Amino acid sequence: MDHLSEQAIAALAKHLDEAEARIATELESAERASRDLPVGEVEDEADVAFDTETKAMGEAMLQRHLAQLRDVAAARERIKAGVYGVCVDCGSEIDYARLEAYPTAKRCTACQRHHERLFAPEAAS
Repeated sequence: MDHLSEQAIAALAKHLDEAEARIATELESAERASRDLPVGEVEDEADVAFDTETKAMGEAMLQRHLAQLRDVAAARERIKAGVYGVCVDCGSEIDYARLEAYPTAKRCTACQRHHERLFAPEAAS
């Protein structure tokens, strides 16, 4: 983590705080929206389809937000451990610009590309 000054880490930690606050706001908004959905008997197939789709979308959004919160927590743990900004795959330094754009990044750009090529087909299936 020698390539990141204390000031840089503090600035990136602030980005993590902002991301966490944004995610919390989005979760609250999604929760409020799900409470506002009409509750009652489903009358026809269109209502069933809408209800099923709405629940699936809500669950997908919840899972995405929880994954983002886990990423923020993991980044904070890397800061505490003194390995923030170091690629978990190759051990090289992650560019500051990448961390600024994506403060939860745990891989350098080259390793992230490689990771996505390896695992993207699994996510699509």
